[in-house]
Amino acid sequence: MYFRGQGVAQNHTEGANWFRKAAEQGDVSDAEYAAKSQTTIGHMYKYGWYGTTHDFAEAARWYLLAAKQGHVGSQYNLGMMYYRGQGVAQDSAEAVKWYQKAAEQGDRASQLWLAGLYEYGAKDISQDYAEAAKWYLKAAEQGDMGAQYRLGVIYDNGQGVAQDFAEAARWYLLAAEQGFSLAQYDLGLMYYNGRGVAQDYAEAVKWYSKAAERGDKRAKAALETLQNRTD
Repeated sequence: MYFRGQGVAQNHTEGANWFRKAAEQGDVSDAEYAAKSQTTIGHMYKYGWYGTTHDFAEAARWYLLAAKQGHVGSQYNLGMMYYRGQGVAQDSAEAVKWYQKAAEQGDRASQLWLAGLYEYGAKDISQDYAEAAKWYLKAAEQGDMGAQYRLGVIYDNGQGVAQDFAEAARWYLLAAEQGFSLAQYDLGLMYYNGRGVAQDYAEAVKWYSKAAERGDKRAKAALETLQNRTD
């Protein structure tokens, strides 16, 4: 109410005080509300909202309180802080721990970060394409075009999964239809080479053109090559 000025004069400082009171109750009364309040306090310290002093360490402390109660947003934010070393010592393994807790609750952003950490590896995190594919799939099934594209790449290259060009093309298509230029180019390439799909220069031109419209230089070069074939 104080934040929005509903029924009282707008006062961010007073609003922050009430959030702190609720957050400090922990799980004594209403665990869900307390966790949300703790998360809000974490955001206030992380971003310096509402006159709060910017303090990563305090943000991490409040995120941890909420994360332990299963709050997805705080689990994600805590994972991010450990990954970046903001307010806590940098610790990729601890980042994965909290990302995974949020990812298991269906948080798409956490699924993406987790997949990326496993695909490329990081300090204390071994590269694991099978785990990367697992988490990309979960995010891809939620419609994330970046995850759909990376899953296509994984199937295209046979990394952590059996190589399957048709499956790669399927995921490229889903991402390409959402306007993801990298997927549009790779789908065009698959039509050009007849890999995973029937060879079709018209379809190759279609997808190369869409990627080129979005500034993909490889697609522009590919279109010139196709043009030369027909001249």
